[in-house]
Amino acid sequence: MDVSARKIREGLEQAIPLGGKLTIENTPNGEGGEFHRLWTDEESPYTKVFLPWYLHGDYSLGRNDERLESVEYFIQHPQDCGELTFTADELQLMTNFGLVEDQIRWRRMKVAETKDMFLQWYPEDPVTCFLNAGDGVFNPTTLTYLAKMCVEAPMVEEGGGVKKWELPMYGEKYIMGVDAADPNPRNPNPDGDFCVGVVMSSRLRHVATLRGKWSPQEFAFKAAKMASEYNGAYIVPERNGIGASVILALEHIEKYPYVFGPEGRKGWVSNAMSKIQLVTMLKDVVDSLAFHTRDSRLISELRTFRRVDGKYRAKSGTHDDMVIALGLAFTGFEGAIPGPSTVVRNTGSSKYGWAARGK
Repeated sequence: MDVSARKIREGLEQAIPLGGKLTIENTPNGEGGEFHRLWTDEESPYTKVFLPWYLHGDYSLGRNDERLESVEYFIQHPQDCGELTFTADELQLMTNFGLVEDQIRWRRMKVAETKDMFLQWYPEDPVTCFLNAGDGVFNPTTLTYLAKMCVEAPMVEEGGGVKKWELPMYGEKYIMGVDAADPNPRNPNPDGDFCVGVVMSSRLRHVATLRGKWSPQEFAFKAAKMASEYNGAYIVPERNGIGASVILALEHIEKYPYVFGPEGRKGWVSNAMSKIQLVTMLKDVVDSLAFHTRDSRLISELRTFRRVDGKYRAKSGTHDDMVIALGLAFTGFEGAIPGPSTVVRNTGSSKYGWAARGK
């Protein structure tokens, strides 16, 4: 589906009577397109049906299958005609999706035929099936590996605005990068940016996500609430633009005591140089697999993050709010979480003074 497909779909939707149904079938073809936007839209009225290749009964080849003798791949790789020795990636697929040896044998043949297009033509999960279009900042092989680790959050609150993969651990230290966006209630944009908070543990595990469209005051309240639940996590906001309003709300309305800011000023300053430093650091962490996430939306945003005309940003039609929030969390780690894991209480805040934090 290209951009014009959106107008066609919207016209068709208005022509369908009440009680009618519209079915959209498509092969994934790049993140950022209309079909990808529709698939990832959490507020979409459509029911999503994902059909991976391994549901098809014909996509398997047994050890004694007569067809093996006439297939070029197996002529060149006769060892794959017998008992297979599985790779780590194949073992992960077998664990995640219940694949068996005959399916892995068929998969090896098709991967050899289709190369990098395999995950598009034969999707295995709803993240990796959308191929990167153009040059991304992050290593696509690394992102494909991380995507296979993603699972639905076991704890979902506020209609999906809050997702938790791990509950806070006593004595653990957490940090929360937050990227704010102005919802502009006078001119709402359904494709506009989101307010995002990414909670990371000191072990670089992504444990929770906050995401939605809120005013700065609403976002500050929700961010402070989540951060307080995670042992009084340090919040790392941007100091520029709408981020300044979030900082004011955190300090003067929520009175949240743990807002990160170097040199005595709250927040992270966004400019051309600091953005390059943030992305460089983030690329090192992501590409080296130094952090762990199970949030498929974060992986999707990492895949569409680009450098265009010397500037880092999301590909047209996609978002980078989670990428920036993740980078802010990593930025805040240096010097923000000191010392051993002794839990103390800060009584300087009337609302969040009970929140424990590492010090």
